[in-house]
Amino acid sequence: MEFKCAEKDVERLTSDLLGYDGVLSAEEGVCMESLAPVHEGLAAMAVKVEALEAIAVKMDGKMDEKDPVTGTSRFGPVMRTRVKEYALHVAALREQMSERTAVCSSLVEAARARKQAEENSRRVKELEALAEEQALEEARAEETRRKDEAEAAARALQKAADEAVRDQAAFIRDRKLAEVTLEAQRDEDAFNVTVSEVSAHNALPKGLAPFEAALGVLAGGEDAEAGKTALATIADILDNIMAKPDHETFRRLKTSSQLLRQRLLDSQGAMEALAACGFRATIEKPDNYPVQPAVVLLTMSEPNPEADVSAWMEWFDGLKEKRDAMGRVQKYVGLQ
Repeated sequence: MEFKCAEKDVERLTSDLLGYDGVLSAEEGVCMESLAPVHEGLAAMAVKVEALEAIAVKMDGKMDEKDPVTGTSRFGPVMRTRVKEYALHVAALREQMSERTAVCSSLVEAARARKQAEENSRRVKELEALAEEQALEEARAEETRRKDEAEAAARALQKAADEAVRDQAAFIRDRKLAEVTLEAQRDEDAFNVTVSEVSAHNALPKGLAPFEAALGVLAGGEDAEAGKTALATIADILDNIMAKPDHETFRRLKTSSQLLRQRLLDSQGAMEALAACGFRATIEKPDNYPVQPAVVLLTMSEPNPEADVSAWMEWFDGLKEKRDAMGRVQKYVGLQ
């Protein structure tokens, strides 16, 4: 029953994937509103494809099983052919999904860039108008003061005073415009740096081997106490997640936290260790951005145990493996 459902799921997902091509192949720039459901659909599809791949592995493992009574193979030629075709279809689905995910990601980045450019242009125009209005107000105040001080000579100097007002207004407007432009450029540069940091983190390797290598860097640093503190902090993070895996709070780390930076993130090898555990970097903009800069969040996704218990168990077992590796390193450096 599970295999039949999986075969139908492959057909359905393949059809759903083709349905995204209309948006992904658009020649004109695609807006975020059109890309959002495609992006979300591909992300959800990735989870489902992992489950279908797990079923393919499971069925392949049963191919050579024999009936304990008769000694004959459990699967006949027809079933063997179905299993092989299913595995090929799942692999093809994975490849097609990966191709479209790459296209979607590229379109999302382009849409975000367009939206950011439009927002920057709007902000510059608003600030230009504000700068010009403030410049005119300052010019009028200066004109009034001049008239009060030299009322008798006002008529003779009116033309010169008007020219001075215009020159001063232009100077103030240009100065404020330059300041606004520089501030906008600084905001954009800072955001681009943050984007680069996120991309670099998400490119770090994942798994037990990279995790053990990162622990070795932490344990072998010049500052032994800082290394022990960083190791203990990672151990606490893993313990909290394993104790309450459904609590998102324990799987969400703010890199802007001074305490977290002091105890962990400023140590060499820390970001590599977190990336190996499955923490992924994302950008979070506060409500008052760019007054407050964007921050980088490190989050770990938990598979839905109700949708795919195998994926959840694999994820949790991976945490246990890393916690065991952590215990060995802590024992080595004298923390246990």
